[in-house]
Amino acid sequence: MRVDTFLHKHFRNHSPARLSRTATTGGVTLDDGTPVGPRRRVTEGDTLLVRLADPPDWAEEAEDEPLDVLYEDPWLLAVRKPAGVICHPTGATTGGTLMNRIQAHLDRQAPRGLLSPGIVHRLDGATTGVLLTCKTADAHAGVCLQFENRETGKAYLALVEGDLRPDAGRCDRPIGKRRNSALMTCGPDALAPKPARTDWRVLLRLGDATLVRCALYTGRNHQIRVHLAALGHPVIGDAFYAADGGLKWPPGECPNPARRHALHAAELSFRHPILGTPLTVRCPPTDFTALLAERRRSAPVGSLPMT
Repeated sequence: MRVDTFLHKHFRNHSPARLSRTATTGGVTLDDGTPVGPRRRVTEGDTLLVRLADPPDWAEEAEDEPLDVLYEDPWLLAVRKPAGVICHPTGATTGGTLMNRIQAHLDRQAPRGLLSPGIVHRLDGATTGVLLTCKTADAHAGVCLQFENRETGKAYLALVEGDLRPDAGRCDRPIGKRRNSALMTCGPDALAPKPARTDWRVLLRLGDATLVRCALYTGRNHQIRVHLAALGHPVIGDAFYAADGGLKWPPGECPNPARRHALHAAELSFRHPILGTPLTVRCPPTDFTALLAERRRSAPVGSLPMT
Protein backbone atom coordinates (compact mmCIF):
# COMPACT_ATOMS: atom_id res chain seq x y z
CA MET A 1 0.00 0.00 0.00
CA ARG A 2 1.28 3.49 -0.83
CA VAL A 3 2.04 5.88 2.02
CA ASP A 4 -0.68 8.38 1.02
CA THR A 5 -3.30 5.59 0.84
CA PHE A 6 -2.14 4.18 4.18
CA LEU A 7 -2.37 7.60 5.85
CA HIS A 8 -5.89 8.24 4.58
CA LYS A 9 -6.97 4.89 5.97
CA HIS A 10 -5.90 5.97 9.45
CA PHE A 11 -6.62 9.73 9.33
CA ARG A 12 -10.17 9.53 8.03
CA ASN A 13 -11.00 13.19 8.69
CA HIS A 14 -8.17 14.42 6.43
CA SER A 15 -8.48 14.41 2.65
CA PRO A 16 -6.15 12.23 0.54
CA ALA A 17 -4.84 15.34 -1.24
CA ARG A 18 -3.90 17.04 2.02
CA LEU A 19 -2.15 13.92 3.35
CA SER A 20 -0.26 13.54 0.07
CA ARG A 21 0.94 17.15 0.32
CA THR A 22 1.97 16.55 3.93
CA ALA A 23 4.18 13.65 2.83
CA THR A 24 5.54 15.59 -0.17
CA THR A 25 6.62 18.53 2.02
CA GLY A 26 8.44 16.40 4.59
CA GLY A 27 5.67 16.05 7.12
CA VAL A 28 5.96 12.25 7.19
CA THR A 29 9.13 10.51 8.34
CA LEU A 30 10.32 7.14 9.56
CA ASP A 31 11.17 6.91 13.25
CA ASP A 32 14.84 7.60 12.40
CA GLY A 33 13.90 10.93 10.80
CA THR A 34 14.12 9.83 7.16
CA PRO A 35 11.46 11.67 5.06
CA VAL A 36 8.92 9.45 3.37
CA GLY A 37 7.22 10.47 0.13
CA PRO A 38 3.58 9.76 -0.70
CA ARG A 39 4.34 7.07 -3.30
CA ARG A 40 6.65 4.99 -1.14
CA ARG A 41 5.26 1.57 -0.25
CA VAL A 42 4.58 0.80 3.40
CA THR A 43 6.26 -2.39 4.59
CA GLU A 44 5.73 -4.47 7.70
CA GLY A 45 7.58 -3.02 10.68
CA ASP A 46 7.51 0.59 9.43
CA THR A 47 6.73 3.31 11.97
CA LEU A 48 5.57 6.56 10.37
CA LEU A 49 5.68 9.84 12.28
CA VAL A 50 3.18 12.37 10.92
CA ARG A 51 3.00 16.10 11.61
CA LEU A 52 -0.56 17.27 10.96
CA ALA A 53 -0.11 21.01 10.60
CA ASP A 54 -3.68 21.68 9.42
CA PRO A 55 -7.07 21.06 11.01
CA PRO A 56 -9.14 18.20 9.59
CA ASP A 57 -10.95 18.70 6.31
CA TRP A 58 -14.11 17.33 7.81
CA ALA A 59 -15.37 15.94 11.09
CA GLU A 60 -18.73 15.56 12.76
CA GLU A 61 -19.79 18.62 14.70
CA ALA A 62 -18.95 18.02 18.34
CA GLU A 63 -21.90 18.40 20.71
CA ASP A 64 -21.20 18.22 24.43
CA GLU A 65 -24.36 16.34 25.38
CA PRO A 66 -24.69 13.49 27.91
CA LEU A 67 -23.00 10.25 26.84
CA ASP A 68 -23.39 7.01 28.79
CA VAL A 69 -20.17 5.05 28.20
CA LEU A 70 -20.54 1.29 28.71
CA TYR A 71 -17.02 0.23 27.64
CA GLU A 72 -13.93 2.04 26.40
CA ASP A 73 -10.31 1.25 25.57
CA PRO A 74 -7.79 2.78 23.11
CA TRP A 75 -9.56 1.16 20.15
CA LEU A 76 -13.25 0.77 21.01
CA LEU A 77 -16.07 2.81 22.50
CA ALA A 78 -19.45 1.30 23.38
CA VAL A 79 -22.21 3.61 24.58
CA ARG A 80 -25.86 3.45 25.59
CA LYS A 81 -28.04 4.84 22.82
CA PRO A 82 -31.01 6.74 24.25
CA ALA A 83 -34.45 6.75 22.67
CA GLY A 84 -35.25 9.49 20.19
CA VAL A 85 -31.63 10.04 19.11
CA ILE A 86 -30.54 8.77 15.68
CA CYS A 87 -27.12 7.20 15.29
CA HIS A 88 -25.44 9.53 12.81
CA PRO A 89 -26.09 12.57 10.59
CA THR A 90 -28.08 11.79 7.48
CA GLY A 91 -29.68 13.95 4.82
CA ALA A 92 -30.75 17.28 6.27
CA THR A 93 -30.06 16.11 9.83
CA THR A 94 -26.53 17.29 10.59
CA GLY A 95 -26.73 17.58 14.37
CA GLY A 96 -28.35 16.17 17.45
CA THR A 97 -27.16 12.64 16.70
CA LEU A 98 -25.24 10.16 18.82
CA MET A 99 -22.19 10.58 16.57
CA ASN A 100 -22.07 14.28 17.42
CA ARG A 101 -21.93 13.40 21.12
CA ILE A 102 -19.26 10.77 20.52
CA GLN A 103 -17.14 13.22 18.50
CA ALA A 104 -17.11 15.60 21.47
CA HIS A 105 -16.01 12.73 23.71
CA LEU A 106 -13.16 11.81 21.35
CA ASP A 107 -12.08 15.44 20.93
CA ARG A 108 -11.38 15.53 24.66
CA GLN A 109 -8.89 12.68 24.18
CA ALA A 110 -7.01 13.94 21.12
CA PRO A 111 -6.71 17.07 18.94
CA ARG A 112 -9.91 18.03 17.15
CA GLY A 113 -10.83 15.51 14.48
CA LEU A 114 -7.81 13.24 14.98
CA LEU A 115 -10.10 10.49 16.25
CA SER A 116 -13.21 9.80 14.22
CA PRO A 117 -16.05 7.56 15.41
CA GLY A 118 -16.24 4.56 13.09
CA ILE A 119 -19.80 3.34 13.29
CA VAL A 120 -20.15 -0.43 13.09
CA HIS A 121 -23.91 -0.98 13.27
CA ARG A 122 -27.06 1.05 13.74
CA LEU A 123 -30.15 1.08 15.91
CA ASP A 124 -33.54 2.56 15.02
CA GLY A 125 -34.18 6.03 16.40
CA ALA A 126 -36.65 4.75 19.01
CA THR A 127 -34.56 1.71 19.97
CA THR A 128 -32.23 1.94 22.96
CA GLY A 129 -29.19 -0.07 23.99
CA VAL A 130 -25.61 -0.95 23.10
CA LEU A 131 -24.02 0.91 20.20
CA LEU A 132 -20.41 0.09 19.30
CA THR A 133 -18.01 2.45 17.53
CA CYS A 134 -14.30 2.14 16.75
CA LYS A 135 -11.59 4.76 17.23
CA THR A 136 -9.03 3.34 14.79
CA ALA A 137 -9.15 2.02 11.23
CA ASP A 138 -7.72 -1.38 12.19
CA ALA A 139 -10.30 -1.87 14.94
CA HIS A 140 -13.11 -0.78 12.62
CA ALA A 141 -12.04 -3.20 9.88
CA GLY A 142 -11.71 -6.07 12.35
CA VAL A 143 -15.14 -5.56 13.90
CA CYS A 144 -16.88 -4.99 10.56
CA LEU A 145 -15.45 -8.27 9.29
CA GLN A 146 -16.97 -10.08 12.26
CA PHE A 147 -20.37 -8.51 11.53
CA GLU A 148 -20.11 -9.50 7.86
CA ASN A 149 -19.17 -13.08 8.78
CA ARG A 150 -21.93 -13.24 11.42
CA GLU A 151 -19.43 -13.92 14.18
CA THR A 152 -21.01 -11.50 16.65
CA GLY A 153 -23.73 -12.18 19.21
CA LYS A 154 -26.61 -9.69 19.45
CA ALA A 155 -29.33 -9.98 22.07
CA TYR A 156 -32.40 -7.75 22.36
CA LEU A 157 -35.27 -7.43 24.79
CA ALA A 158 -38.71 -6.88 23.30
CA LEU A 159 -42.09 -6.50 24.95
CA VAL A 160 -44.69 -7.75 22.49
CA GLU A 161 -48.46 -7.69 22.24
CA GLY A 162 -50.35 -10.82 23.31
CA ASP A 163 -49.32 -14.15 24.78
CA LEU A 164 -46.51 -15.41 22.54
CA ARG A 165 -46.37 -19.20 22.33
CA PRO A 166 -44.44 -21.49 22.61
CA ASP A 167 -41.74 -20.61 25.14
CA ALA A 168 -39.03 -20.44 22.48
CA GLY A 169 -38.80 -20.48 18.71
CA ARG A 170 -37.22 -19.21 15.54
CA CYS A 171 -38.37 -17.02 12.67
CA ASP A 172 -36.22 -17.32 9.56
CA ARG A 173 -38.39 -15.69 6.94
CA PRO A 174 -36.38 -13.63 4.41
CA ILE A 175 -36.85 -9.85 4.71
CA GLY A 176 -37.03 -7.31 1.87
CA LYS A 177 -38.52 -3.92 1.11
CA ARG A 178 -42.22 -3.31 0.74
CA ARG A 179 -43.43 -2.10 -2.61
CA ASN A 180 -43.70 1.70 -2.76
CA SER A 181 -42.50 2.01 0.84
CA ALA A 182 -39.36 2.52 2.91
CA LEU A 183 -40.62 -0.12 5.36
CA MET A 184 -39.76 -3.82 5.35
CA THR A 185 -41.67 -7.09 5.07
CA CYS A 186 -41.09 -10.82 5.21
CA GLY A 187 -44.14 -11.48 3.07
CA PRO A 188 -44.13 -13.23 -0.32
CA ASP A 189 -44.16 -9.87 -2.17
CA ALA A 190 -40.95 -8.58 -0.53
CA LEU A 191 -38.55 -6.88 -2.94
CA ALA A 192 -35.02 -8.33 -3.07
CA PRO A 193 -35.52 -10.44 0.09
CA LYS A 194 -32.43 -11.48 2.02
CA PRO A 195 -32.03 -14.33 4.53
CA ALA A 196 -32.93 -13.37 8.09
CA ARG A 197 -32.99 -15.31 11.33
CA THR A 198 -34.32 -14.31 14.75
CA ASP A 199 -34.38 -16.75 17.67
CA TRP A 200 -36.63 -15.82 20.58
CA ARG A 201 -37.18 -17.04 24.11
CA VAL A 202 -39.91 -16.01 26.54
CA LEU A 203 -38.69 -14.36 29.75
CA LEU A 204 -41.96 -13.18 31.27
CA ARG A 205 -45.66 -13.62 30.53
CA LEU A 206 -47.89 -10.70 31.45
CA GLY A 207 -51.30 -11.78 30.23
CA ASP A 208 -51.81 -9.50 27.23
CA ALA A 209 -48.06 -8.95 26.76
CA THR A 210 -44.89 -11.06 26.67
CA LEU A 211 -41.29 -10.11 27.38
CA VAL A 212 -38.91 -11.98 25.06
CA ARG A 213 -35.18 -12.15 24.51
CA CYS A 214 -34.27 -12.15 20.83
CA ALA A 215 -30.95 -13.36 19.41
CA LEU A 216 -30.08 -12.03 15.96
CA TYR A 217 -28.06 -14.05 13.49
CA THR A 218 -28.51 -11.53 10.68
CA GLY A 219 -28.84 -7.77 10.70
CA ARG A 220 -31.68 -6.81 8.37
CA ASN A 221 -33.37 -3.45 8.68
CA HIS A 222 -36.18 -3.59 11.31
CA GLN A 223 -35.60 -7.35 11.56
CA ILE A 224 -36.98 -8.04 15.05
CA ARG A 225 -39.97 -5.77 14.58
CA VAL A 226 -40.84 -7.36 11.23
CA HIS A 227 -40.40 -10.96 12.40
CA LEU A 228 -42.34 -10.57 15.65
CA ALA A 229 -45.17 -8.73 13.87
CA ALA A 230 -45.31 -11.50 11.27
CA LEU A 231 -45.76 -13.99 14.12
CA GLY A 232 -48.81 -12.03 15.22
CA HIS A 233 -47.11 -10.29 18.17
CA PRO A 234 -45.90 -6.79 17.22
CA VAL A 235 -43.53 -4.94 19.54
CA ILE A 236 -45.61 -2.80 21.90
CA GLY A 237 -45.57 0.82 20.82
CA ASP A 238 -44.42 0.09 17.26
CA ALA A 239 -45.76 2.93 15.14
CA PHE A 240 -45.77 0.97 11.85
CA TYR A 241 -45.75 -2.83 12.00
CA ALA A 242 -49.04 -4.56 12.85
CA ALA A 243 -49.93 -8.19 13.55
CA ASP A 244 -49.54 -10.81 10.81
CA GLY A 245 -47.34 -8.60 8.63
CA GLY A 246 -49.74 -5.71 8.19
CA LEU A 247 -49.09 -2.00 8.62
CA LYS A 248 -50.73 0.48 10.96
CA TRP A 249 -52.41 3.30 9.12
CA PRO A 250 -52.18 6.05 10.00
CA PRO A 251 -48.91 5.36 11.87
CA GLY A 252 -49.65 4.94 15.55
CA GLU A 253 -48.42 6.67 18.66
CA CYS A 254 -46.47 4.93 21.43
CA PRO A 255 -49.11 4.35 24.14
CA ASN A 256 -46.74 3.32 26.90
CA PRO A 257 -44.74 5.07 29.65
CA ALA A 258 -41.51 4.73 27.66
CA ARG A 259 -43.08 6.75 24.80
CA ARG A 260 -41.39 4.53 22.22
CA HIS A 261 -41.55 1.00 20.89
CA ALA A 262 -40.44 -1.48 23.55
CA LEU A 263 -37.24 -2.76 21.96
CA HIS A 264 -33.80 -2.64 23.61
CA ALA A 265 -30.35 -3.83 22.48
CA ALA A 266 -29.27 -5.52 25.69
CA GLU A 267 -26.04 -7.29 24.77
CA LEU A 268 -23.32 -7.38 22.11
CA SER A 269 -20.63 -10.07 22.02
CA PHE A 270 -17.62 -10.20 19.71
CA ARG A 271 -13.88 -10.81 19.60
CA HIS A 272 -11.71 -7.80 20.39
CA PRO A 273 -10.32 -6.78 16.99
CA ILE A 274 -6.85 -5.95 18.35
CA LEU A 275 -6.39 -8.06 21.47
CA GLY A 276 -8.23 -11.11 20.15
CA THR A 277 -10.03 -11.74 23.45
CA PRO A 278 -13.80 -12.39 23.77
CA LEU A 279 -15.73 -9.29 24.81
CA THR A 280 -19.37 -8.87 25.83
CA VAL A 281 -20.91 -5.43 26.42
CA ARG A 282 -24.17 -5.45 28.38
CA CYS A 283 -26.66 -2.63 28.71
CA PRO A 284 -29.51 -3.10 31.22
CA PRO A 285 -32.73 -1.38 30.11
CA THR A 286 -33.88 1.71 31.98
CA ASP A 287 -37.26 2.92 30.72
CA PHE A 288 -38.60 -0.66 30.51
CA THR A 289 -39.01 -0.55 34.27
CA ALA A 290 -42.17 1.55 34.34
CA LEU A 291 -43.65 -0.31 31.41
CA LEU A 292 -43.07 -3.72 33.00
CA ALA A 293 -44.39 -2.51 36.36
CA GLU A 294 -47.59 -1.33 34.68
CA ARG A 295 -48.05 -4.66 32.89
CA ARG A 296 -47.26 -6.67 36.03
CA ARG A 297 -50.06 -4.94 37.93
CA SER A 298 -52.60 -6.03 35.34
CA ALA A 299 -51.13 -9.49 34.70
CA PRO A 300 -53.17 -12.51 35.84
CA VAL A 301 -51.93 -14.87 38.53
CA GLY A 302 -49.60 -17.53 37.14
CA SER A 303 -47.43 -15.32 34.97
CA LEU A 304 -43.96 -16.72 34.46
CA PRO A 305 -41.12 -15.13 36.43
CA MET A 306 -37.95 -13.73 34.86
CA THR A 307 -35.36 -16.35 33.89
